[in-house]
Amino acid sequence: MQKRFKTLFFIFSLSWSFTLPGQSLAYEPTSTHAGLTEQIVEFYNLSFPEKKITKQ
Repeated sequence: MQKRFKTLFFIFSLSWSFTLPGQSLAYEPTSTHAGLTEQIVEFYNLSFPEKKITKQ
């Protein structure tokens, strides 16, 4: 029983590892990068109010 579980777990993990990279490559520079950059700038401005980054 335990050997069967290990085999099924291995097969499931292996098949999942082949499908996951296709989903993680869904990076769009115009929306993902812009949104992430805005969040980083907001965090920086809150952390260092004397050195604020302005919108250019």
